[in-house]
Parts: sequence; C-alpha cells; structure tokens
Amino acid sequence: METKIHFGVRSGDGRTSNVWICWTNPEKGDAYLTSDTLGKALKLSDHPTGRSHIAYHHEKRDHLFTPETLPKERFILKQEDAQRVNEVYRLVACVFFPTGSPHDVPREAPADTIWLPEALEGQATEVSIFRFNVEILPNTWPGKREGANLVAKLPLDGVGQLCIVWRLSTFQMPPPPKYTGTRGLFKGRSEEDLLEANRAVIFGTTDTGAFSFIETKVSVKPSKIIEGGGAAKVTNE
Repeated sequence: METKIHFGVRSGDGRTSNVWICWTNPEKGDAYLTSDTLGKALKLSDHPTGRSHIAYHHEKRDHLFTPETLPKERFILKQEDAQRVNEVYRLVACVFFPTGSPHDVPREAPADTIWLPEALEGQATEVSIFRFNVEILPNTWPGKREGANLVAKLPLDGVGQLCIVWRLSTFQMPPPPKYTGTRGLFKGRSEEDLLEANRAVIFGTTDTGAFSFIETKVSVKPSKIIEGGGAAKVTNE
C-alpha cells in the first residue's frame, strides 16, 4: 500500500509554491517524487537497487507528444549507485524553493499539505530526501544538529525508511544551462501558451549522485510577433 505526503512553501501573506508529492511503495521499496508543475507526468523514481531516474510516466508519455516529437525513450536522467546500496543511508534528492518562489495567487492544495516557510532574501527553503536502509529513532533525522527540521518519515520495505527534512540555506541561482537539444512543446501546446507560464522547475544531478530540483517563479514577456508565429522572453524575477 502506498504512503504519500504533500509539501510546499507558503509565504506569510498566503502565496504558495506548487504542491510536491512524495510517496513510497513499501512492498517494493520504491520511492517517487513529482509536483503539479511537472504535471505529474514527469517524476523521479528511486529503487532499492541504487538505480534512480527522472522520466516521463510510462502511461502518459505517448499522450504528451505528437508522433513526430515523441522521445526515443522516456528516461531523461539516470543514476546508478549500486555501490552505496549497503550504506546506512544516501541522499536521493533535494528540492530548492528560492526567495520569491511562492506564486502571487494561492493554489488549490490537498488539505493535508505540509506548508514550509518561505526563505529570506538570498536563501532558499531546502527539502532533502534520504533513503535509510535501517529504522531510525523517532526523534532522530539527518542534519538535526545543524538546524534541519523533520517533514515526514515514510516506510520502505518493512525495514528501511524514507526521511524527508527541510532547512533554510544560503542559495544562489545557478547560471543558465547550455541547451543543445531541440526545443519542443507538449501535444496541444503552442508558442503563445508560453505567455501564460508562471512556474519553472530546473533539475539536474549533483556530485553526490543525488538529483536536484529548483522551483522558481518566472514571468514571460512578449518579445516580438512575426508573421506565422511568435516569440517570448522569459525572465526570472
């Protein structure tokens, strides 16, 4: 039976981030992470073998793309960490919410959503997800002595646990990635739809083998409209 939690960031005046969903399949020992921004169609999967990946949901990929734009495979990023399977714990992923990431308009959210505070200027609310291969004491979690706070513990395969903690950390937006691929849009979307965009999620991998997500607010401003198409400028505010 799956065990699930919802979390996000809410400012003092009620603005909110998107809702993130983390859940486990205790019988298989698998753990998953996605968010509303990712449309629940793109998710992180972490397995007890040490294999992790970010991929399109296997039931949704064919509905997101036209036959001409369908990716060759649904996997976007992969990590193999088999050598660390026998360690007591490992970091699976971090989610960063920089200052100002909550949106101006509060979003609908499940009643059980765990709301974390918005970070101060130059900081980020950082959520870290650890996989433990042993049971840990109820009043113990990674980073507790350094000021980390517990969000939740989810069961894994009867023995291990997924431990989710948060803290406020110093943060600087990384430089824009060098993009060499071909840009595409989901089925049914056009360039004009970009003008309504207000959220972005940047993701990648860290030196430790964990995945990193950054949710941030964006504003899209028209740049110029040309015959037969349009253009937009995306700015991070």
